[in-house]
This record gives sequence, C-alpha cells and structure tokens, in this order.
Amino acid sequence: MKILVVTRVWSFIDDTIDVWEARGDIVIKAPYYNPELAKNVDIIFFEFIDPEMEKASNCPIGSKKKIIGRLHRIEYYMGMIGRLKINWDNVDKLIITGKYFYDLIINGPEMGKIKDKSKVVYIPYGVNEKKFTFKDRGLIEHKEGDTITVGWLAKNYDARKNPIKALSCFYAILNAAPQYNWQFVMAAHGGDRGIPEYKEYLFKNYPELAKRVIMHRGQSDVNAYMESFDYFLNTSINESFCYVIAEACLKGIKPLIYNFESCDQLWPKDWTFFCDNEMLDIMEAPYESAKYRQYVLGNYSLDAVVKNFDEVFND
Repeated sequence: MKILVVTRVWSFIDDTIDVWEARGDIVIKAPYYNPELAKNVDIIFFEFIDPEMEKASNCPIGSKKKIIGRLHRIEYYMGMIGRLKINWDNVDKLIITGKYFYDLIINGPEMGKIKDKSKVVYIPYGVNEKKFTFKDRGLIEHKEGDTITVGWLAKNYDARKNPIKALSCFYAILNAAPQYNWQFVMAAHGGDRGIPEYKEYLFKNYPELAKRVIMHRGQSDVNAYMESFDYFLNTSINESFCYVIAEACLKGIKPLIYNFESCDQLWPKDWTFFCDNEMLDIMEAPYESAKYRQYVLGNYSLDAVVKNFDEVFND
C-alpha cells in the first residue's frame, strides 16, 4: 500500500508510520498537498482537517484517490468543517480522535456539510508502550523528609494548559503534607503573554513556591524526563486525549487529572479532580502503578490504532 501523509505536525502520526513502513507499506511524507506526489499513491491521509485537505478534495488527481482526514481538538473549535470548502463527496472517511468530539459532530451542524454519517468514525489515539519504561512506584514507602516529585509537562506554557492552576495545586500539596520535601518539575516551551509575569508575581509573594519549583523548556525525551516523578499533574482545560497523561501511566506514575472538557470520556473518574480536596483524595488513595499502565494498554494501544486504520483503508 502506498500512503501519502500530509501534515506539518508529525508527533501524532509518526509511531503509526513506523508500523506501516516496518510491514512494507510505502509512506510519502509531505508538509503540503502536492498533486504530483498524489499520482501514484493509494491513500492520501491528512493529519488535520485543513486547507491542504480542501485542496485535495477539489483536485482532479487527489479527488480520485481515497482521502482520509483525521480531526483532533483544534479543528473542532476553529470550525474547520464549516469554514473550509471541502468536497465531502470525495472524502472517504473522517476520523475523529475523541468520542466527545465525535458525538458533537455526528449530532451537530457539521453533518449538514458531510451528509453521510457512515463517513465519520471514532478511532482513539494509541501510544507506543515500548517507548516507556515501567516501574511499580506503588512499592515505594515515603518517610518524613523524603523528596517526593510532582511532574507537569505541556507543549507550551499557555492558558489552555493552565500552568498557573498547576502551581496553585502544588501549593495545596505543600500545605497538606509539609512533612515531605516536595518538588514540582515543570517543562514546556514558550507560552502566552502574561503567564511568565504572573509566575514571577507568585514566586515573589509565595517564596516557598520558588524554592520548590523547577521549570524547564520543552522535553524531547519524555520517558527520561518523567523517570523521577511520583505523581503526574495535568491541568489542561480541554483536550482530545492528552498523550502525556497516557505516557505517565505507562511508566506507572499516579495521574492527577484536572477535570478538563471531555475528560469524563477518556480517563477514570477516580483519577480526576476539580478542587484541591479532590486532588488530595486521589493522592491518599492506593497507589496502583500496574493499573495505570494496564488502563492505557487496554484502551489506547498503538496496535489497536493500526488495526482500526487498516479497516478504514480497506473499507
């Protein structure tokens, strides 16, 4: 099978491409749609619902190929299905990565454009478990004075990822269990205007935070970055999935998940919180490293994604 993959963001699809190529499929990678590249392929896969997919669906060459598009979170909020002049008659399948967004679209005004519900399928993300080393952290018993690490990771320190909420959560942990030597490790690239300034304001007014918080730039080796974590804190306000939660779980790290929009369809309720007391209750509950990993393996495996994609490609 020859597959043309069009995207400028490869992190979501790279692991799947590795599987395709390992079994003998030919994959052509391109940041933009090019009719010349489309001539000799069987499938054109668009990682996002974007103007490149619009071009292909209206192109004499591309429109004759099997066109598959995958929708994440951002395209829904940007209204891309309604805004773009995609010729949906020439699109074979629209893959939705989150059940929350699948339900909104299948029952929403977007179907006025797509028309055929059979074209819309829900396929959750999959994580390559082989990239993440597991350790049963539940076997560790902490004594007074021990260092306990809470980790946080995002692409950017922006408002959607809620880094200020994360600092507030960590401050609550400090006050709830002062007998331990807590540290909070954060990493992300640049962020929204105002967030760095507010962080400095907090550190000035809460000097105990400044002493316990370590802030890094973005991390390329997530497995190594998370190795020292005892807890992983996620404070996003909306996600279609949130890979870093799954990656922490694969390593056996207890997740503390702020109840973001769509969270209830992705993660167990007893891993999620809205207020500080609920977060502290999660921390007090039994630490079950194997359970966290098994949940991801059972619901978000890379093998399942590849199998589901094959069914779509061969439909």
